[in-house]
Amino acid sequence: TCSNGGAVSAGGNDKIIRVGGVSGYTDYYNVSGCSNSGAIGYSNSSATTQYIAIAGICAHTYHGCIISSCTNQGPISSDKPQVNRVGGIVGTLNSSAARNCTNKGSVTLDNSTKVITNWESVGGIAGFAEGETGIREITGCTNEGTVTAVVNTTGRDTPGRVAAGGIVGSPHTAYDAKQACKHSLRLCGRHLRI
Repeated sequence: TCSNGGAVSAGGNDKIIRVGGVSGYTDYYNVSGCSNSGAIGYSNSSATTQYIAIAGICAHTYHGCIISSCTNQGPISSDKPQVNRVGGIVGTLNSSAARNCTNKGSVTLDNSTKVITNWESVGGIAGFAEGETGIREITGCTNEGTVTAVVNTTGRDTPGRVAAGGIVGSPHTAYDAKQACKHSLRLCGRHLRI
């Protein structure tokens, strides 16, 4: 088990940015019984980063990782117009599992100042879930935090590819969400046209 109580913020300009309260990139190993209460975010007003994963526990998981019995209480946020995958527990859950985890922190994507053109996914447990092989599940998880997505669609005929969910923002491939996953409090989403 482990815990983080400090704020974690990245400000780099790499092609891929992963910011997590416990782990940025989790590959081939499990995380169990960990917690985060610090604010997690990304700050770079001139970023050209193409992909951002942000989460309270693990920003990005891959290759059969199991994230279990973890809790996030810190606020998770992004305000960048790049591809965002923002989750209370995991930002991108790729060929992995989240089991018996709880999010109590707010999860926020605020792209109100710049027009979005990319995939944007926000979820109380996982922002984005995908995977072609291995385990792909969200089991027994609870979200008690507010999930908010605000996007700017000025000048666009369609609102873009935006997804927000109490448990998972966007299950991109077949993903099991089962065994009493719970979401309470508010789920907010709106398009801002100026």
